[in-house]
Amino acid sequence: MATTVTVSDDDDNAEFAPPPASMRSLIENLAVGESYARAARFDADYVLKDALYQAVRGMRLSTQPTVWRIKKTTGYEYKIEEGEVRTASRDIILVLVVTRTA
Repeated sequence: MATTVTVSDDDDNAEFAPPPASMRSLIENLAVGESYARAARFDADYVLKDALYQAVRGMRLSTQPTVWRIKKTTGYEYKIEEGEVRTASRDIILVLVVTRTA
């Protein structure tokens, strides 16, 4: 959910959206049962199986340490899961989901 902030200046009015929240703050502020998701889309006609494996591995390796640090500082429990979705156009969407469980 984006929030718009209006800034007033003597000569000019400008509107801008604040920067997006960090992955850590998004995961840390989940309520029990809520999830944070990351996804990557691939053209199934051109992607190699190894590229899919590397993409999932990269998402997991960039997310897992953050979740581990949050667990350590807050005591919250999380589950990390991954999967894939095949679209009507036969593309592949890889998904990594972090769910707060306690």
